[in-house]
Amino acid sequence: MPILVLANKVDKEDKMSEIDIVKGMNLDYIVDNPWAIIPISATLGTNMDQVVEWLLKTAQELDG
Repeated sequence: MPILVLANKVDKEDKMSEIDIVKGMNLDYIVDNPWAIIPISATLGTNMDQVVEWLLKTAQELDG
């Protein structure tokens, strides 16, 4: 099962780093499933295109 983490609030100064998210969620131990962290800002719409691209790409890989 693929895992997509949306790291919201990238427009804030006190945001978590990607390394902190990986460590906090133990993602570095997941080797059999694809996973990604995409930093986003829901307010500004930052990186929402990357979210859609990752979802489409991952769905196609699982489907075929």
